[in-house]
Amino acid sequence: MAVERMLTTTVGRLAALGSHGRRPRTLLALLAMTLLLVACTSQTSGTSNRPVESTSEEAATSTSVTTDAPKPSFVGISTRLVADDARFLLVAQQTLIARCMEERGFLYIIPEIPEDPFDQPDRRWTVVVPETAAETGYGLYARLVPPAEGDDPSQGFQNGVSDFEGDMPPGTDTGDPHGDYLNTLSEDEMQAWMAALTGTADHATVVPGEGEGGGDAFIFTDGCVAQVEGALYGDVVALLKTDQLIAQIRGEQSERVASDPRFGEAKREWFRCMSAEGFDVETFGGGYDLAQSGYEELPLEEARVFEIEIATIDAACAKDSGVNRVFRELLAEADEHMEEEYVGELLGLQELQEQAVLRAKELLADG
Repeated sequence: MAVERMLTTTVGRLAALGSHGRRPRTLLALLAMTLLLVACTSQTSGTSNRPVESTSEEAATSTSVTTDAPKPSFVGISTRLVADDARFLLVAQQTLIARCMEERGFLYIIPEIPEDPFDQPDRRWTVVVPETAAETGYGLYARLVPPAEGDDPSQGFQNGVSDFEGDMPPGTDTGDPHGDYLNTLSEDEMQAWMAALTGTADHATVVPGEGEGGGDAFIFTDGCVAQVEGALYGDVVALLKTDQLIAQIRGEQSERVASDPRFGEAKREWFRCMSAEGFDVETFGGGYDLAQSGYEELPLEEARVFEIEIATIDAACAKDSGVNRVFRELLAEADEHMEEEYVGELLGLQELQEQAVLRAKELLADG
């Protein structure tokens, strides 16, 4: 449900960049990425706002009733659906957006959605990906060097900026179907396409944040994204409040992890390890920053060797300190706590999303 509002934010940023003379080259990659995100709001910290608590008898008594029935295997805190239903809803949302865009005279290419779009890599705290550090470092070299002839052009960077066409002539193959289409449009046509998709600020519905640090949640109601969400879920204000609820839960989860002494000790051990190897970094991104500076000061191939060296040490320190393992364990504990703390609210969210699945089936059947 909040996927499309994340898409709204992403495309809005692309529109802003377009106004400065750069046009999006691989929008599809960004759209596909935002599809996999299940909540978006500007809210950054928790409040006591609990807007979608179920009023059902089951929710009211669930904290005191013990049952041996197995719990459904939901995708996560913010997606209270089993994987098959969650994927169906993603596909349905995109199909309905494409229909809406066609009605408005625009082409919208449905991003390819993996069979299991919620199958994500293990969560980690470190910037470095330990499994690939020895081969690709932090990934800087691949991003800074233009793709070789025959490679996928959508994977390359230009002047250190990813996913933008730079001075590519209109009609150039970008390696991305959506990018290819947008690359045929003028700036005015592209802005019109984005407005049709995401709506405009003049038609914003905003739910103000509550409490200290509570951010606003918003949607532009004249876009196809909002039209589809309204058709699937009904009241968009209620949806925005669920975004704020999820942001609150995520904020509380992060606070629990960050304040746990086990996590603090694992981080300190990582810093000690890096220092012992000659890298007195001040943040977990310190190795990345050093590697990046190498590309500013050294010949390209020497900088690449330097990047691999730092990233390999970074990965070894992550393993020795156990910081990523501890991080994952604490996140799992925090997930369990939030499931118990917000049982009523999450049941309400589940009911809302299950109704959206049923509504999506009706809308798709109606053609």
